Amino acid sequence: MKIIGLTGGIGSGKSMITQYLIDQGIAVIDADQLSRDIVKPSTPGLKKIAESFGQEYLLDDGELDRAKMGELVFKDKEKLSLLNSLLHPILRAEIKREIECFRSKGHTLVILDAAILIESKMQDLVDEIWLVYADQETQIERIMKRDGFTRAQVIARIGSQMPIEEKKKHADIIIDNNQSPEKTIEQVKKIVSAAESN
Repeated sequence: MKIIGLTGGIGSGKSMITQYLIDQGIAVIDADQLSRDIVKPSTPGLKKIAESFGQEYLLDDGELDRAKMGELVFKDKEKLSLLNSLLHPILRAEIKREIECFRSKGHTLVILDAAILIESKMQDLVDEIWLVYADQETQIERIMKRDGFTRAQVIARIGSQMPIEEKKKHADIIIDNNQSPEKTIEQVKKIVSAAESN
């Protein structure tokens, strides 16, 4: 079984590619969804957040206050490191469990969709890294349109991530998503075909 790590910066268009892969029937592990699942009420992940950051980061219904936590960690790299140190071991264990689940079902290709694959040092879980790339101006426009953020908010979020040039050094394949969705999907079709035949 071949495991591909699909990654990219915020607003790179990775979600569109993931949806295409799912539509093709390819097994996809959504690390973002798993990272939400591990901080649901009553989970060990949320308990660790409450202990380390305080109850004020929980909403009245026991859910994580994502907006408040996001504001904190996007401004403070030390707090982001603390949050990651609490959650990454739990996330890693969940990803491994999903990989084994797909392996037991006989899948030959599995995509691990993880925005912070490289930052969280999960490269050892995959055989190959595919990086979705879009230039910064394209990222800014997409995020402002999608999330309603101001330009300054978007730039702060991009700045909190590993620089794209650094990510490129870790990538086996770069998917250029500066063009039309159709052109991007053409690239992805060829890459998937090559991965399935190797």
